[in-house]
Amino acid sequence: MSSGASNVDLNLGTVTHGSKASGTLRIANKTDRTWRIARVESSCSCLKVGPASFEVAGGATTPIDIAFNFAEEPDFRGNLLVEVKGVEADGNVVFTSQVAVVVKD
Repeated sequence: MSSGASNVDLNLGTVTHGSKASGTLRIANKTDRTWRIARVESSCSCLKVGPASFEVAGGATTPIDIAFNFAEEPDFRGNLLVEVKGVEADGNVVFTSQVAVVVKD
């Protein structure tokens, strides 16, 4: 991870199984160089991020959309903490964030 990356946490609260949850994750670039995010990786296939690629100028903050869709995992219940990483074209990870949600009946 880049030394200037910030961890941004997003808690989407509690949702009913089979439903959807969404929010906005704010990515803060505390470096003096522009991050050119080529892809965003997630530790769970149930989480979608948009846009898939974007830039964050040095010293700037950029919002990205986060959406969970539990319809594909209808049997999942419990606490979920998903890691989201922003990766540049050369493979350099410039930010890592955690997104939390609780899935109940």
